Amino acid sequence: MNYTLCFLFFLFCSNLSLTQEQFEWVKGVDYKIDSLSKWKADGLGNVYVFKNNVINKYDSLGVFKFSESQKNVGSIKDVLPVNAMKVLLFSEEQQMICSSDNTLTNYSGCIDLSSLDIEYATMVSSSSQPDKFWVFDQINYDLVLYSLLGTQSQKITNIKRTIGFNSIEYLKEHENKLFIYDKTIGLYLFDIYGSVINFYPILGATSIAVSNNLVLFQFENSMLIWDFKTNKELTLPLPIVGVKEIQKQEDVYYLQSKNKIYKYRLVLN
Repeated sequence: MNYTLCFLFFLFCSNLSLTQEQFEWVKGVDYKIDSLSKWKADGLGNVYVFKNNVINKYDSLGVFKFSESQKNVGSIKDVLPVNAMKVLLFSEEQQMICSSDNTLTNYSGCIDLSSLDIEYATMVSSSSQPDKFWVFDQINYDLVLYSLLGTQSQKITNIKRTIGFNSIEYLKEHENKLFIYDKTIGLYLFDIYGSVINFYPILGATSIAVSNNLVLFQFENSMLIWDFKTNKELTLPLPIVGVKEIQKQEDVYYLQSKNKIYKYRLVLN
């Protein structure tokens, strides 16, 4: 159990009201970003900032490493770090997903999603299995797990009919569980075979992050933390105002403001 989880476990068990003396946000480095760019942090502390077909990569110390233009992919909607050596790139515009090394220059191949059983993909997620990825088909409301060879492994059919989802704001596989969120319905957890294993009816979150046993729901100036194994929850104030998005990797929290991404650690005093 890492330091953040120990802290949260202590708070859950003791039922203490939160005060400034009990915890603090410790600020680390920050990264520049403009209002039109998207970004993704990986497990090694690298941050990818991307807009149109250009991706900038920064290391864990905030040092700029390189910039790559992915002209063949088109406008990049998402960057999906798989492990230290593999990154997936998703282009909704081109309906394409490509596998690349961590320099974003050497491709092992791209998959045209329109050639698969997908009418129109709007969201993808990497899998705990490094050779697979999930796709959300907005037309049919299907969630499909494919290998990088284009072979279908699993399918959750028509989530609009089965669980009432109208759209998906968040899609992520984590530790062999699939998390999907509709801010008008709540958060569903599926196992890798497509069966519902948990549901959390939290509405209106601006962004979500999943790490270890925790789901973070970001609101205007606060963050609700839900431990989906114990079903405990805790609300914390955010260290800055105007947060647009949160992400979390291990014990590091990434908070995006209007023009910067800040790294923080949560420390118990």
